[in-house]
Amino acid sequence: MPVYADTHAHGNSWRPLCFYPENVNHIVNFASEQLEKKIPYDDVVEMLKEKGVNEKLADEVVHTMINNENSEKSGSGFSALIWFLVFIGGIAYTIYSYESAQAGGTYVIAWGAILFGFINMLKAL
Repeated sequence: MPVYADTHAHGNSWRPLCFYPENVNHIVNFASEQLEKKIPYDDVVEMLKEKGVNEKLADEVVHTMINNENSEKSGSGFSALIWFLVFIGGIAYTIYSYESAQAGGTYVIAWGAILFGFINMLKAL
């Protein structure tokens, strides 16, 4: 589907085609495909401009997509670190509890922290 910056009649109002939802989805999908192919930022902006998207909108779309990609990557690492700390904390508390127990006494196995910390840490990687 071509995307043009020309105006299009919609009822009684005129507005650029890039403001219709189906065209916005097309712009975002196209930019996403190009970025996944590791095409440089400026080249993707130029490709969008060639499809009729104005420069400001093309630049904003590509910039936002790159920022979202970077924040997802950094958020994933941070989440993995938090779950790793939960996992290690569960092990540490279990060892402390075991060492503190009197002979024949009871101690706590922090299985929830150990299990869910480990599973979620792997998911976040």
